[in-house]
Amino acid sequence: MSGHEPPLVTIGIPTYNRADGYLREALASALAQTYERLEILVADNASDDDTAAVVRELGGDRVRYHRHERNLGSQGNYNSIVEMATGEYLLLLHDDDRVDPDFVAACVAAMGDRRPGLVRTGVRVVGEGDRLIYERVNQAPGTGVRELLEAWFANRTSFYFCATLFNLASLRRVGGFDTPRQLFNDVAAYARVAADAGTVEVPEVKATFRQHKASSGKAATVKAWAEDAAYLVQLMAELVSPSAAMPDRAFEAKARTFFCRNCYHRALRLTDPAARREAMAAVHATLGCTPPWRYRLGRAAYRMRKRLLPA
Repeated sequence: MSGHEPPLVTIGIPTYNRADGYLREALASALAQTYERLEILVADNASDDDTAAVVRELGGDRVRYHRHERNLGSQGNYNSIVEMATGEYLLLLHDDDRVDPDFVAACVAAMGDRRPGLVRTGVRVVGEGDRLIYERVNQAPGTGVRELLEAWFANRTSFYFCATLFNLASLRRVGGFDTPRQLFNDVAAYARVAADAGTVEVPEVKATFRQHKASSGKAATVKAWAEDAAYLVQLMAELVSPSAAMPDRAFEAKARTFFCRNCYHRALRLTDPAARREAMAAVHATLGCTPPWRYRLGRAAYRMRKRLLPA
């Protein structure tokens, strides 16, 4: 890497009460990285289990451990890592996810002499017992914020912390992880950092995200997701538009359609029919979506077409 010393990379692991769960796997994957210029930082969100002992046992003096005296919430803990990290780049690794041994090395090699805002890889998603749900090669084009977001809308890439290096200076410039309802804070950070400093994309799958069985939730929770989504539609439109006087209405419509589908899908997971109707109405009102009946009709037609296609 001519012209640049290889960057120091912080692997920050936010954790809460996972000493008897997947924390060992996440930490072991950080410790197994082939890349040498690493800082490993565990931010314990006021756990009341044996988290400290697990970190000492596995990491010894290779890991910085910080325990918050009170629980900061997930967003607060993420931002505490942004504040405490000393690296040039940050991998925010949830305590139930893991990365391949060459994840950091592959990302650093891909950036070369550049110092982009984001470096991202493909991802595999697993369920209980490490059952593979799907793998997604990263097909984002590796240029700017609009290209990244449109690749996400088209399911050509996925947004997962475990598959991303953030440029810490850029992440701090844009305010870290922050949205009004603290639900789409990861997506907001991707958009802001990509707009601030660009992206480099690694196609290969180098990270593993663990998907837990979703609870049915409540209508109020879906409404909160929709409110954060409405904030994101506006944010994204501002980031990709040439100026406030020249809003990109076509992109804004594409973003709104994507988030309507996302939030309607969350509403349809509710098992109580009354709560489901309430949530669908809240999504429609908050995001200005296609009416719920029309969305469900289109969804049914799509499923019918899929069944009728030849195998």
